[in-house]
Amino acid sequence: MSRKTLIILFIITVAAIAATVLIRTPRQDSGPMAQGPYFPALLARSNDVRKAIVKDPESTTTISNDDGQWVIEEKGNYPASIDKVRELVLGLARLQRLEGKTGNPDHYARLELDDVSDPDSTSKLVQLVNGSGSDMAVLIVGKEKRTQSGSFRRQFYVRSPGDPQAWLVEGLLPDLNGAIAWMDTSLLGPDWGDIRSVTISTGADSWTVARDSTEKEAYTLEDLTPNEEVESQYIINNIVRSFTDLTFDDVRPAPAAGEKTDRTEVVAQTFDGVRVGLTLNKQGDQFYGRLTAGYHPTGEPNESIEDAVSKHNDLWRVWEYVLPGYQVENIIAPRESLIKKEVEAPAEQ
Repeated sequence: MSRKTLIILFIITVAAIAATVLIRTPRQDSGPMAQGPYFPALLARSNDVRKAIVKDPESTTTISNDDGQWVIEEKGNYPASIDKVRELVLGLARLQRLEGKTGNPDHYARLELDDVSDPDSTSKLVQLVNGSGSDMAVLIVGKEKRTQSGSFRRQFYVRSPGDPQAWLVEGLLPDLNGAIAWMDTSLLGPDWGDIRSVTISTGADSWTVARDSTEKEAYTLEDLTPNEEVESQYIINNIVRSFTDLTFDDVRPAPAAGEKTDRTEVVAQTFDGVRVGLTLNKQGDQFYGRLTAGYHPTGEPNESIEDAVSKHNDLWRVWEYVLPGYQVENIIAPRESLIKKEVEAPAEQ
């Protein structure tokens, strides 16, 4: 047999072996490698979105555009944060396909891509709807893939309902966990001026922390007797700080006026003449709060302050807020807890 014939036979043998290996090797559990936007037409039509729906096995959150105002339907049409709605719409529009993954439904669970109709599912179903009720984007969002530390963009496993193909995508999406994720939970925010005083009143007592100038950072507890000394300046300042930074954990429509119960009143006064009142009721271990605001300037009224007070009153008057216990307890710390305890001298032996 010639050398040329041997070479040809060798090549044919290698090719046959390779073909056999390819046939017998199990197909890798991954799909196509096509890249690009997941929703190619969404960015150009993002202004047409009129409703966003987020579902999981336990809850549905519907954020809808009510005459120009985004509201959360399941929370009595409480205002949604426009920034968070925009983050969702643009986040979906800018999602980029990186790599096709499994098309086998038996493997969805490890990517957290089971249908939300499955009570054991940990996925989220996100749906964007236009004004005519047509879907603009629908996506099952699953597990986030860990990326290199410091990476700005994030990676998620996703798939479209009815399509078995799962994908690894890259982009930025907001927190999708519950209605509270779509609210601006800061109650006061940056609209208020510098706090001059905070007064706490219970049925039996009342006390005030105050300062007489914006140049002073430290507040003082008023009406100290000659024998009294504050326990900690930090605790005094923290009353004001906690009031200014007050947030809420949940919200509900304000209940109708009922019988008067024991409650705590907190009133903050600013140097600009704004008065913010917080009425607290405790039910079990939970604090509920109602807020009001007024403006009584000592000089020429400031139109922007008037507008801020009016805007907040329009919102606050119909809502009752579920407040974090640690923040409330910082604000209404009993007066006796603010006073340094006397140390008894040791008894003589």
